[in-house]
Amino acid sequence: MKKNFSKKGSVSIFIVAITCALVAIMAASFMRLMVRDQQQATQQDLSQSAYDSAQVGVEDAKRFLENFNTRCAGGNDTTNGECRRMADAMAKRECDTLASGGIGTAGAETKVQSSAGNSASKVDLNQAYTCVKITRDTADFLGSATEGTSRMIALRGTSAFNQVRISWHNKEDLTNKDNTNINLENESSPRPKTTVPSNKEWKNAINRPAILKTQVYGYRFNSDNDRLLERLNNNFSAGNSGVGGVNGGTGLDEMLLYPASGIATSNTSRLPSTRREGDTTRTDRYTLTRCESNLDRGQEFACSMLIDLRHEQRPEDFAFLRLTPIYNRASFKIELLNNGKVVNFNGVQPSVDSTGRANDQFRRVQSRIEFSDPNFPVPDFSVQTEDQAKPVCKNFWVTNLRQSDKNSFDCK
Repeated sequence: MKKNFSKKGSVSIFIVAITCALVAIMAASFMRLMVRDQQQATQQDLSQSAYDSAQVGVEDAKRFLENFNTRCAGGNDTTNGECRRMADAMAKRECDTLASGGIGTAGAETKVQSSAGNSASKVDLNQAYTCVKITRDTADFLGSATEGTSRMIALRGTSAFNQVRISWHNKEDLTNKDNTNINLENESSPRPKTTVPSNKEWKNAINRPAILKTQVYGYRFNSDNDRLLERLNNNFSAGNSGVGGVNGGTGLDEMLLYPASGIATSNTSRLPSTRREGDTTRTDRYTLTRCESNLDRGQEFACSMLIDLRHEQRPEDFAFLRLTPIYNRASFKIELLNNGKVVNFNGVQPSVDSTGRANDQFRRVQSRIEFSDPNFPVPDFSVQTEDQAKPVCKNFWVTNLRQSDKNSFDCK
């Protein structure tokens, strides 16, 4: 008898084997994706923790600078040992600068204590800031202001200066972030402008920089007579002794910087040479400022103006710059110069360079610190009006003011 052998089950076995292989590959791929996502999440957590550690270093630097300004008269008194150590550490830009003021760990990284989680989780996170350097005297002042909001900057240099350079409008101020072209009026003459478009017309011009209202005021003491309040009615650039006189630096000046294109002359202007004493009318003449038509040409700011103060401003003098952007917000940079050479600000906006660590991840943060110096208070306007028909009248007295001076300041 003949026997027949069947091979019908071989196809099923082959299909099962292929299916198992595919499932194994899919499972392995899925596991690989899970492991990769977990690694990425861990790296992101460590990176954020390292950033947080660096920010702790910045906060400790604020404490250090606050102590330095309070105990050492804003850096003007370094006769005692602690103040001298703090000043020397900042000058040398050492990583353990904070330790000279009793903050952080000398010669080693400073562990960061977390307020969340148990003690075991804190050890596992292993956070610390490894290096904090402070530059107290910076080459510029960086800031920003929204439309119609004023910013006050103390003009205090490490040495004498006679010029102030103002740069404004960077990519942060663009109303259309996808377009770096700057919409500017074409002005062929640098003569002062007396009329401007309306707010609506200005806003319709895409990426147009703000008009920058620039006010400079201050006072200096050459003699006891300079303590009289009426000296503040003088012109800041010239005082009451003519341009370049000994009283230059006491008074107030104001300019309106108007962004434009097509101006052939360099962006240098003098402060006004006359003061409208007793005249409450607002400034209505605009100083044209040449601006770049595109922010993709390597420059940080589109507009820049170098202002000649018409006198030498000494380190012991008091002076302030008040900036108010009109029609748009403005990011800005302020520089002090003496005949074209940059002069550092004296402790006005210190720079902090902090490096943080979480396990083997490092993050570096650079910040500017701005706070009120108790030895150099910055005044601001509490009441302001530009309506000549409705002026504000205010009587005030200070200590050691003579009776004759009190009578002369009564509201009329």
